[in-house]
This record gives sequence, structure tokens and C-alpha cells, in this order.
Amino acid sequence: MSEPDTRIRRAEGLDDVGACMELQRDVWGFTDARDTAPPPLLVLADRYGGSVLLAESADGGAIGFSYALLCRDADGTLFWWSHMTAVRPDHQGRNVGFRLKLAQRTAALEAGIDRIRWTFDPLRALNAHFNIRKLGVRVLAYETNIYGYSSSPLHHGMPTDRLLVEWDLNAPPAPAPGDVRSGAIPDNLDELPPAVASDGPGAPRPVLGLEALLVGIEIPTDIGALLRNDPESARRWQRTLATTCSHYLERRYRVTDFLRVERPRPRTLYVLEQRSE
Repeated sequence: MSEPDTRIRRAEGLDDVGACMELQRDVWGFTDARDTAPPPLLVLADRYGGSVLLAESADGGAIGFSYALLCRDADGTLFWWSHMTAVRPDHQGRNVGFRLKLAQRTAALEAGIDRIRWTFDPLRALNAHFNIRKLGVRVLAYETNIYGYSSSPLHHGMPTDRLLVEWDLNAPPAPAPGDVRSGAIPDNLDELPPAVASDGPGAPRPVLGLEALLVGIEIPTDIGALLRNDPESARRWQRTLATTCSHYLERRYRVTDFLRVERPRPRTLYVLEQRSE
């Protein structure tokens, strides 16, 4: 489903910045002002090297925004840090976020920037699919509690563990839905060595030291439901993913795909491939 009448434009003036503040509250439900991107930062980021993009519905109401800062790597390479991309809950699932990212890509290239970095929650399957499958980002690292504890009810008091990713704007586009990112995926996914095992419902444990070409790291199919119904299991999943993902990323593996498997049971999992170099 898409919203063809959605307009995406550069933010202009304090009214647009105010709309971005409302979106932060509506989407994340922050109760602590320290968790928000304040108006001065939004204004300055948009004016001096970054961008603030606003998505509007057909009636002109703000339904989403994306906020990026200009940053410099240790070697002097410039890139954008996309700190926030948000879409109102009643407009999610309609390609608004995807269009915001494409508009951000265009704006970055026009500014002479060819790399954008950000983080996302690796336990959220929809986010993983969007970032890895739809955008084709490259995972750089697993970050533990990178932003500290948040006042957002969406985070349920969990540490803000995130995957740090980079979007190479000169790279080939992500594969079409249904295609796989790695040609080495086995026909029978049951043959994919699991890097996460289970000692029972809600009791995942890491499997470390595998030396296969490919490994699969399973995550819950719906972490939101698990957080609501069994928060302790959700925390065990987070600890397991932190241990497993960090272990394999540090041992020459890279994330090459994210898959949803329906049989013999619904599963969502990252596919990691061992690098030859």
C-alpha cells in the first residue's frame, strides 16, 4: 500500500520544525525532553550541511520527517548521520518512510555526500527487513545501549542496543522482494547453521564458534508483542542477540540478508556470510 499524494519537501521555518517536534512525540511518545532532537539542532542541521525533510499528506498535514546531520569520519570522509526518521502510526506501512529515505538520498547526493549512516533496533523484524532488504544497507557493528535508556514507551525500559549501518549511495540498489542478497543461500533453509538455539519457549541461547560459510541468527517475529506479554523473554532475546551478533561480526562475518521463513514454523533471521578477505 502506498500514499501517492504524499509530498516530501525540505523543512522551512519554525512552523515546520514545530511539526517535527510533534512527530517525535506522536511516534515515540517521549516524556523526557532529553530524548528529543530540539528545535535549534533541527534548524542548524538543515542550514549547515545536513537536512530536515518533511512528509505531508494530501491535505497538507505533517505525517513524517527525516533528520540528518553532517559528520566527518576519523579519516576526514564526510557523511550524513540520519538521526531520526519517523512516520505517524496511522500512515505507517504506506511507503512514506521509504520515500523519505529516497528523498534523503537525493538530497545527500546533491550536497556531495555519498554515504549515510544510522542505527536501528535489530530485534524489530520490520525494521531489519526495511533496512537490509529494501534499502540494502551494510551493517558495520552491533552497539550496546548506544543512546542510554529512553523515556519512549516503545522501548519498554530496554537498553537501546542498535545495529550501526551505512548506506552507500553509489552501490547497486537492493534486490527486488523475493530475491536473496547472497547467491550462497541454501535451497533448504533448515540446512543454514543456527547461531541461536533454544532450550524452550522464550529461552534462546547463543551458539558461538561456528565456521560455516553462512550462519543464521534468529530473532522474534514480533518483538513488540513479546515486550508486552513477556518482557523478561524479550530481554533474554536481546542479550542473546548482542552476544551472537557481536561475536560473528568480529570474526569476519557480514550480514548479507534478512529472511522470513514460514515453514516448518514462522521465523525471522539474519543471514551472515563469512568473508574471504
